[in-house]
Formats: sequence, structure tokens, C-alpha cells
Amino acid sequence: MPANPLILLIISGYLARAQSLYPVTICHAYVSSNHLHLIAVVENPYDICNFMKWFKTESAHAINKLLGRRKRTVWCEGYDSPVVLTRKSVINKIVYIYSNPSTDGLEESIDNYPGLSSWQAFVKGKDVESYHPWVRRFMVPEVTGLSLTKISEIAQTLKKSIKAKHLLKITPNAWMECFGVTNEKRKLAINKRIIAMVRENENQMRKERGLSGAKVIGRQKLISRHMDMSYRPNRSGKRMHCISSDIPLRVKFLTEKKAVVAEGRKVSERWKVGDFSVPYPPGLFPPSMPTL
Repeated sequence: MPANPLILLIISGYLARAQSLYPVTICHAYVSSNHLHLIAVVENPYDICNFMKWFKTESAHAINKLLGRRKRTVWCEGYDSPVVLTRKSVINKIVYIYSNPSTDGLEESIDNYPGLSSWQAFVKGKDVESYHPWVRRFMVPEVTGLSLTKISEIAQTLKKSIKAKHLLKITPNAWMECFGVTNEKRKLAINKRIIAMVRENENQMRKERGLSGAKVIGRQKLISRHMDMSYRPNRSGKRMHCISSDIPLRVKFLTEKKAVVAEGRKVSERWKVGDFSVPYPPGLFPPSMPTL
């Protein structure tokens, strides 16, 4: 997903539409060329599941249509959605996603990154609400072989003609309340610390590139390059249940989760023989009702 105006229009609109359907509080977001990171507060576990399912499905259809192809794999199966248990771990993850452009050799700083991110909302320190056009499936054009100028013209035409718009709300500080941080001065101090850590990472990567002679891809190339027709997602590995800088807390969380999953299996076995007197444990997605 190059960071051209059409891709930005489609992806931002789909994120806004997903949020309007499934109320996930987005604190921080970063969209790279082949993956995205979200740090979110979730009240209902069904919402994040449905949010991701809708976004991945619709964006996959859009990307395939842009490339003039049908029913081709765009995203890896599933997604990694660990629960972040400590404030320190959240801070480290926020620093990680905003350091991505520099770490991956895309740009010197997140300030210059042309792709979608919540960085500007974050540095303002305020909630940001903006309406984004929803480019529905049948509106998505094929852009294979088109120049950046033509793609930009298509994006402008769509933007002006589309009436259906959805609100995308970024709430950078919402996660802090999960850890009892309500004082505005404390919130400001935490955000200043995060920005300083991002700058430190960017400076470190700049020094390393200077020593090796490597260069970043740069803003203009990220915008103007064509979509890679040959790219195939191949991420593999074990998904994480949680992220925690507090090891005892992590162990406690995993122990409790295993106990709940074991209880879910017991209930599922009772359902299979027609005993529906016991409800499925909260926090788990129940299986389909069995055919008796």
C-alpha cells in the first residue's frame, strides 16, 4: 500500500467505517505498506474481533480491485491482539509504532512519514475527530499502470463525489485511564516522555545509517511507487496472549486465562449432549450451537 492519495482515502475511510460499526476506542494507529498497528481500548471483546474482520475483508476487496484481480490473498490469516497489562508496556509499544518509519528505513522521522498515522493527533495532545469518505467496493477503480498524477486526480474526484462519510475519532490518552492516570499534568508528562523516546530512537537510527552509508526510501518514493503485484503475506509465528513488563502479573493473567478456557471446554462438552443449563464463560467466544 503506497502512501498515495487514493490509498490514504480508501484506508482512512475503511477505518472510520469500521469504527462506526464497532465502537473501538483508537488511541494510536500506524499504517505501513503491508501491515498496521493499533493501540485501542476495548469495552466489548466482540467489537475488536468484528472491527478487524470488517476492515481486513473490505480493504482486501479494495486492494484487489485496485490491482484488477479477484479473490487473491491480501492479509495474513487472523491478527495478533495481545492484552497490554502494564503502563510501561503500553508506553514501549507506542514508542515502537512511531519509531517504525525510521527503524524500517522508510523516513528519517515519523514527522515526514506520508502514510496514515495518529502522530499529529498525538503531538497535539487532544482528541481528534475527522470525517472520511467511504469508498464502497463498486467505486474502487483499477489503477494498474496509472501515473501518480492520474491516481491523485481519481482520489480528488472520489473525495468530492462521495456523500457517505464516517467519523474517525483518535483518542490518544484514553489508554491511560485504564491504569488510573487521570491527572492532566501526569498525562502530559507521559506523552512528553514518549516523544523524547521516539526522538532518541530516530537519532540512533540516523547515526547507524550514517555509519553504514544506508539511506531511507524517502517521502516522495513512498508516495509515488507502484503497488507490488508479487507481494505475498507470509507472517508466521506464535501469537501473544498478553504483553507485560511485570512478570508475576503476566503469569497470573495466563493462569487465569487457561482456567477460563478449560471451563469453556467443559461447557462446550455439555452443550454437545444437549445440556444448555450452564452459560459459556464471559470473555470467550462461544462455539456454534451443536446439531443434536
